[in-house]
Amino acid sequence: MKAAPEDTGQVSLQKRFGLRAKILLLLAAMCIPIIGGIVYISINTLSTTINEDFEERATLAAQFFSADTNSKEEISYEHFQSEIEKLDELNPDIHKISVYAPQDGEIIRIASTDRGQIGEVADPEDYAPLETNQATHAESEKDGRKVIEAVAPLTVDGKPMATIGIYMYLEPRDALISDQQTKFLFIGGLGVVALLVLLYLSLNFYMVKPVARLARLTQAVARGDFGQRVTINSRDELGELGRSVNRMTESLEVQSQEILGKVDELEQVNQNLQSREQELQLTNKQLETANRLKSQFLATMSHELRTPLNSIIGFSELLEDETYGNLNPKQVQYVGNIVVSSRHLLQLINDILDLAKVESGTIEVRPVPMLLPDAMAVVQNIVEPLAAKKSIRLSIEPDPGVELVTADPARVKQILYNLLS
Repeated sequence: MKAAPEDTGQVSLQKRFGLRAKILLLLAAMCIPIIGGIVYISINTLSTTINEDFEERATLAAQFFSADTNSKEEISYEHFQSEIEKLDELNPDIHKISVYAPQDGEIIRIASTDRGQIGEVADPEDYAPLETNQATHAESEKDGRKVIEAVAPLTVDGKPMATIGIYMYLEPRDALISDQQTKFLFIGGLGVVALLVLLYLSLNFYMVKPVARLARLTQAVARGDFGQRVTINSRDELGELGRSVNRMTESLEVQSQEILGKVDELEQVNQNLQSREQELQLTNKQLETANRLKSQFLATMSHELRTPLNSIIGFSELLEDETYGNLNPKQVQYVGNIVVSSRHLLQLINDILDLAKVESGTIEVRPVPMLLPDAMAVVQNIVEPLAAKKSIRLSIEPDPGVELVTADPARVKQILYNLLS
C-alpha cells in the first residue's frame, strides 16, 4: 500500500512529459547550440569585416594622398592641409586626420584636422609604416570616445616618405555591429523555431503517431479486444514493429477464439454434470425410498412370521416334553429337530429385523466361549432332512485341535446354515 503514491507520481510524471515533449526538448538541446554557434561565428565574422573595412578606408586615403604626391617636396602642410579638411568634412565618422613626416631628424605632425597639434612629435605607432611600409590599425579612446586609428604609408616612387593616420569614431561601427547582431539573433531564433517545428512535425508524423497507435493497440489488447490492427506505412523499424504487433494480435485472436470454444465446451460439460448430478440426486431419493419401504416390509413380514413361529415352537416344546402322551424315540428326535429348527428360524427372523442395524453399522456381536462341534451338530440336524431329499449325506469331522472358541453362537450357526444351504 505504501508504494501506491510513488507509482501514481511516476504515472503523473510520464503524462506530464510525454514523448512529444521529450523529443522537443531533445531537439532544442541539439539545435540551440548549433544555431547559437553559427550566429556567434557570423557575428565575429561581421565584426572582423567591419574592422577591416575601417582599416581599408585608411589605406585608401593613404593611397589617395600617395597618388596625389609626386615628389618629396610636395610632402608639406600646404599640400595636405586642404585635402585633409575636405576629407574630414565628407566623412563625419572621421575624428581626426594627421600626416607625419621626417623633419630635422624627427617624425613630426605636419598637417592635421586639429591645427593646434601641428608640429608635435609623432608617437612610434604613427610612423611605424615608415619602417615597415605596411598599414596598421589599433583601437583606443580619445576625448572619452572609442576610436580606431588606421595608419598607412605615403610613398613616392615606391618609397615611404610619410604616414597618414586616420582616427575614426567607433560608435557607428558598434551600432552597426549591434544592429547586425540583433538581426542575426532574430534570424537565428527564427531559424531555431522553424527547424524545431519542422523536426517536431516530422518526428511527430514518422515516430510519435505510430508509437501512439501502437500504444492504443496494446491497450485494446489488454482490454481483450483482439480485433484491432495498427497501420504504419513505413519500411523502417517502426513499420516492422507494427507488422509484428499485428501478427501477434492475430495470433492472440485465434487463441482467444480457441479458448472461448473450450470455455463453451466446459460450460456444456458443466451443464451435463449438473444434469447428471440432478439425476443422481433423484436416483438417490428413489433408493432411499425403496430402502425405507424394504425396511418397512422386512419389519412387517418379520413380525407376521414370528407370531405363528412362536406358536410352532410352543406346541413343539409341549410335544417334546410329552405333556399329552408318550412318544417313541423316533418321534422324540423329530420333535426335537422341529424345536431346534424353529428356534433357529426365529433367530433368523430376529436377524432380519437387525438388518437395518447392519446397514447403519450398529449391529452388535456378543462373543462368548462356545463348543464349535456342538454348533456344527445342531446345524447338521437342521439341514440333514433337506440333504436327505437330494440324496446327500452329511457327516461332521471336527478338528480335534479346535473345539472351544470365542464367538457369537447365533452368528456362527447362521454362517454354517447359509454355507450348507
